[in-house]
Amino acid sequence: MVVWYHLWLVSGYTFPPFGFAQTFVQSGFLGVDLFFFLSGFCVALPYARARARGGPTPLLAEFVRKRARKIVPSYLLALGIFAVAFHDRFGGPGAFLAHLVAHAAFVHVFFPATFGSFSGPLWTLAVEVQFYVLFACLAPLVVRRPFAAYVAFVAVATAYRAAIAAFGIDDDFGWINQLPAVLDVFGAGVFGAFVYAGWPGKPLALGGAVPATFAAAGGLLAILAGFVVVSSLAAHGGDAAVHRWINAWRGAFGPVLLAATLGLARGPASVRACIVVRPLCELSLVSYGAYLFNLEIVVGLARLGLPAAAVFWLGAGGTLAVAALVTYGFERPIQRHGLRPALAAARRWIAISPLGEAAAG
Repeated sequence: MVVWYHLWLVSGYTFPPFGFAQTFVQSGFLGVDLFFFLSGFCVALPYARARARGGPTPLLAEFVRKRARKIVPSYLLALGIFAVAFHDRFGGPGAFLAHLVAHAAFVHVFFPATFGSFSGPLWTLAVEVQFYVLFACLAPLVVRRPFAAYVAFVAVATAYRAAIAAFGIDDDFGWINQLPAVLDVFGAGVFGAFVYAGWPGKPLALGGAVPATFAAAGGLLAILAGFVVVSSLAAHGGDAAVHRWINAWRGAFGPVLLAATLGLARGPASVRACIVVRPLCELSLVSYGAYLFNLEIVVGLARLGLPAAAVFWLGAGGTLAVAALVTYGFERPIQRHGLRPALAAARRWIAISPLGEAAAG
């Protein structure tokens, strides 16, 4: 969703015929909230399963190691590439170093100057890592009292959104997308993992396939309605109107995604089969690489002066190619074997590649 949105935003390519496909793509940035929800769900699921089975809670060190291996190497690779490509946009070595340190520490969203200075989408990763730190600190509480933790997340997020609305800054992209603003979206995912795994007593059944299907259908219809509203607001009220709507209605995002996710997970197998298909599973595996590099790929193509359709479709193909290369050539080897063997394998690959041969020559 987000990649599709970036492709459209930069290229200006309009789908023929104009219709719901265009509405969907114009609202694709809402996929960020889905990303936060799913992150909360997946991060909490091992803890939820351990609680349901009466087993030991995952160790903090293991949590940190897994998150770091997944997030940090590819992020630092992207940050290094962007630092080389955009080093001249910061007005001097001191400013450049400040921006680089802020991004490396995942605090760049705290400052307007650094919020999107290397690449716009990286703000979401800072919020994500901040949530990891918070979850690691609160994991014992969350495991013991998942519903109470969710209520607390909702309370904090609601208070934050009300405060920025009262101060009249709910039209500002930076303010509406700090961690407190989306804490209940993460929290809905966390709580959903515990319900799915067996809170409060047994694995969720939702009363059978029919109620589960209705829950999924209701959630999905609400999501589609949100797409239509946001697309209309963007067309007639601009970004400020969209930001205010998101701030006002974000409290509903978590319950809607919770209903859709749990309904699909516990609904008929025929319904799940429409989603758990090979192409989508493959896309999910390379989605992190796509997220990191997509916007800069399509921006680079647009600067070549290519037609809108060419920028869109070449950007889509280039995104998939780069994402697959980063995932299978860099990220996966590190996850499986650690950093040192992965770097050794990369050096061997470079040595036998045309690039290595050219350097040797």
